[in-house]
Formats: sequence, C-alpha cells, structure tokens
Amino acid sequence: MRIVVALDERTLLKSGAFEVSESRSTNVQAVARALADLAQDHQVIVAHGNGLQENLLTMQTAACLSDGLSNIEMLLTETEGMIGYLIEQELLNALPEGADLATIVTRIEVDRNDPAFDKPTNAVGPSFSAACAKIMQDQHGWTMAGNAQGRLSRMIPSPLPRAPLSSRMIEQLADSGACVICSGGGRPVFRNEAGMMEGVAAIVDKD
Repeated sequence: MRIVVALDERTLLKSGAFEVSESRSTNVQAVARALADLAQDHQVIVAHGNGLQENLLTMQTAACLSDGLSNIEMLLTETEGMIGYLIEQELLNALPEGADLATIVTRIEVDRNDPAFDKPTNAVGPSFSAACAKIMQDQHGWTMAGNAQGRLSRMIPSPLPRAPLSSRMIEQLADSGACVICSGGGRPVFRNEAGMMEGVAAIVDKD
C-alpha cells in the first residue's frame, strides 16, 4: 500500500523558537521512528511543509547581508534541502541497514501572467522602517507593505499552481521501493518565451 504522510513544518521548528540544528534533529527523531514502522511494510511518501524554516532563513540572511533577500527563490529552495536532509538522516537511523531513501527538491509550474504577480500578498524576511523600505524598494524593485507596528516588509506573490514537475519521478521512486521525501508544495517556476524554465520569487500556498 502507498501511504502519503504530511508533516507540518512545526515538527522541526516550533513557532517563535529559533532552535539550533541539534534541536531540530531531536524533534524529528520521534516522527522518524513512527515513519520507519510504516516504511517497512508500505510505500511511503513523506511530504513536508517549510514555511517557518523559510521565515527563519530569510531573517538570518537579511541580518548578515543588506541585500540578502534579493535572490529569495534560492533562499527558499535551501529550506527544502535542509528539511529533506534532516528527515532522511533520522529515517536512515530508524530503518534497517540497506533501506532505500530519496529526497527530492520539488518544483511546481506557475503562469508568469497570473494576476497574483501584480498583487503580492506574502510577507518575507524582516520588517523595515519607512526610510529603509524606500531604499530597498528603489534598489531592488521590491513591493513593500506595512504592518500594525508601522513598519514595512517585502511582499512576494502567491500564484496558482499549474502542474507539479516532480510527481512522475516521485511515483517511480516509490514504485522501486524507496521511501521518498519531498516538499508538499515546491518552488514555483515558469516557462519563459524561449520555452526554458525559470525560478521566480513567489510562494505557492498549499491549501
């Protein structure tokens, strides 16, 4: 039997708690033991969220680099690899030696002409004073929006998904007997005029 297990990102990082990597590993160990019991008798696909980790990484990067959010799609992709590594490591420790696992960085195609790109709604990274927000807006072309505290944050869009680009590979790996780990959403990409895929600074809501 094929079983899809959805892990909330709070499995790894409690809201508001900037935990170190060791604590994250400890959090996922108990989940890995339960998953290992399933994986020994069934095809298991582990789909995880990464919203809290995305926020943590953007905050950390922005604290070190003044333009640390300029390549946001790469930053957000890093969280998929980090979470996949943690889950795979703990599952390997919980499963019998020789078990097959595969971690996939997933992508999802969106329409570059989606109206959501004209109305970004997702705040990412730290908040700025009005003066700093104006500098970031002028330098990088960011869309900024205010909050109840009178500060401003960078906003990125949430386009509708068109097609997952990794589902066939995930199915093939699961059919081969491997336990597959992947993001429940995936990094948004679009096909440009030349027919090539490009990453885009956006978040696809998982609802």
